[in-house]
Amino acid sequence: MPILTGRDHCLRNPAHALRTYGAGVFLSALLKQKTSLLQVLSEHFSAHGFPMPGELGRAYRLAALLERRMAWFYAALAERFAFEPEAAALFQELSEEEEEHGRLMQLCRYTVMLNPSIHFVPRLHDADVKALLRRLRCLRSEIHTLSLDQALRLTEELECSEINIIFDKLLLQAMGAATEPFADALQRAGDHATSVPVRIDRLRQQVAA
Repeated sequence: MPILTGRDHCLRNPAHALRTYGAGVFLSALLKQKTSLLQVLSEHFSAHGFPMPGELGRAYRLAALLERRMAWFYAALAERFAFEPEAAALFQELSEEEEEHGRLMQLCRYTVMLNPSIHFVPRLHDADVKALLRRLRCLRSEIHTLSLDQALRLTEELECSEINIIFDKLLLQAMGAATEPFADALQRAGDHATSVPVRIDRLRQQVAA
């Protein structure tokens, strides 16, 4: 999956970048060739104050944390099944996609603005969120005991879990000029809840052949 939040977006869409992020961010993205758009935005808002502080800002940081934990889990599965190249490739691909989802949540944190559609604000101390984090910690500790079939069933379960629901809801209510190009690209890549089971079925067929 390409890094949708990379600086190349500014090069491909200069009018959108200038209108949405301003000339300062746009020029920094052009001049700092090894810096991502997300890093440029982070530096800019660190100097000028975050546009979305408080509970809502923390909600997007929480979503980014959940996506990163998923990425770590899949990366660990890729290592666990390195002897199965097709499986390792799928888990590595999923890890990279979850990393990108985390970056997208951080991008939303810098660009989302309060409006009447903002109503979903998950919190770290919510019981279901704490349960998700505990679940991911437990799964990481049990990876070395998992069979490939168990790992694939867990993957299907996680992709239909509250983690994906949180991501989808936060992304939906952040839709706007700043995030629309990235949201469209992610949707074209396919929703994980529907695309991952298809990819898993394909892998099972390859392994069985």
